Amino acid sequence: MRFVEYGRGTMREMWKMRKYAMVLMALALTIILTPDTVTAASAAVPGSPMGVTAAAGDGQATVSFSPPASDGGSAITGYIVTASPGGAAATGTASPITVNGLTNGTDYTFTVAAVNAAGTGAASMASNSVKPFAVPPSIDDSFINMGGILVYPDSIDPEKPSITMEVKPAQGVAYVSIPADILQSYAERNADFFMEIRAPYGSYRLPARLPSLIPGLSELLKAQSLSMEDIRFRITLTDKSSYPSIQSALTEGLPNAQPIGPAVDFGIEIVRIETGQVIGHVDTFKEPVIRLIPLPSDLTAMPERWGVFRYDEANQRFDFVPARAIQIDGFWHALINSNTNSVYVAADNAVSFSDVPSSHWAYSAIDLAASKGLVAGVGGGRFAPSQPVTGAEFAAMLKRAIGVEVLIGNGAASDQPLTREEMASMLAAAVRSVQPQTAPASVSLDAYKDIAAVSLDHLADIQLMIELGIMTGSSADTFDPKGVTTRAQAAIVFVRTLQALELIDG
Repeated sequence: MRFVEYGRGTMREMWKMRKYAMVLMALALTIILTPDTVTAASAAVPGSPMGVTAAAGDGQATVSFSPPASDGGSAITGYIVTASPGGAAATGTASPITVNGLTNGTDYTFTVAAVNAAGTGAASMASNSVKPFAVPPSIDDSFINMGGILVYPDSIDPEKPSITMEVKPAQGVAYVSIPADILQSYAERNADFFMEIRAPYGSYRLPARLPSLIPGLSELLKAQSLSMEDIRFRITLTDKSSYPSIQSALTEGLPNAQPIGPAVDFGIEIVRIETGQVIGHVDTFKEPVIRLIPLPSDLTAMPERWGVFRYDEANQRFDFVPARAIQIDGFWHALINSNTNSVYVAADNAVSFSDVPSSHWAYSAIDLAASKGLVAGVGGGRFAPSQPVTGAEFAAMLKRAIGVEVLIGNGAASDQPLTREEMASMLAAAVRSVQPQTAPASVSLDAYKDIAAVSLDHLADIQLMIELGIMTGSSADTFDPKGVTTRAQAAIVFVRTLQALELIDG
């Protein structure tokens, strides 16, 4: 073993160095533990926004997107949209954001980056490519622009039931631009008139009453000192079958689904005629509007377990929408009657549950309801058909199935198991919401020996459910009004209700 001797001076230097190191460590700890520094150290930049899409205007583009999955631990304070080529940028606090100063006739894509206290996150994937276009106001104000072809309004006869406008898409987008006052004038002559805007991958039946169906339109125009003569509606049909965000949401949310047609985005923009600026987007309507998606020409019969699903961009998932299969000129189409603009796709969606064998008494209804997304399992590949359903659960299922909110009892959905008579009243309320002209039922309930046990408030609703064939007795002579509703029974009545309303095939 070797010993090393240090002189007195050497030891003094080592002690100085040690004290110096300790001071540095203390300073470092002080810096790290400062509150501002802790915040900066713990926060990270946000993730990339998702589902970025763009729509062109005159010298501008409107870019829509979904927030990133992660905000980095700090609230997102804004977004930066960047155009390529050229690098033109715009900022905003939420989707959509309009980028101005673009050159008409030039193809652009756009990326979006989120900003928080820690800085700017990575840019998103590029949007679809769009080409801003100029529309001469002196020519186009009084015309209908059908994908670049100008149509004189007087050449259309609104006294007829409808007119079909065949539109050739450019870069996967087909559009028709209609002055609002012209559309309104058609409605004044024929309130039932509609214009079917048809692209190779989808059709939109646009009611002439469109302005009256848009929630908040009057308030929007008033806030900007505009009238119907100052705006036009730009209706777009975009084939988004190849969009990564759509493919990903379909794969993750509906793993068993096999698309049997294109994924089509139906959209409507409100455009100020004078400037070409998009001043609003029509996301919902006061009543359902019809859309059609053509299915493969070699499809000879519809799959047994098919459905149509709508993309919920905010939650990046596909949800059920009512739809029927119809034939037009010998070819199958999915007919969608919905209050919402979005991306729609028809798919064969085979779903099975380990606790619902083909021999189960409710197998057919559960199988159909699950394939259409009306009901879901409880996890682990199980459906739990005999499990009771609470009023709150049934209300949520009903809203998902039909799109209406129905309350029970004292005005709030119950957390207790739902009785059969309560279920009848909720279903009756939903039917009357969709079809206000529904007449009171006249069917006799005398065959049920326990009908006297029905609460008077539910009696007329039970009559309606029996008359429409949505509900039956628990046996030939028993209704069992106080009996508990099960998940299997809920699946059955949802299917029957949608069939009675002609929202899905019978």
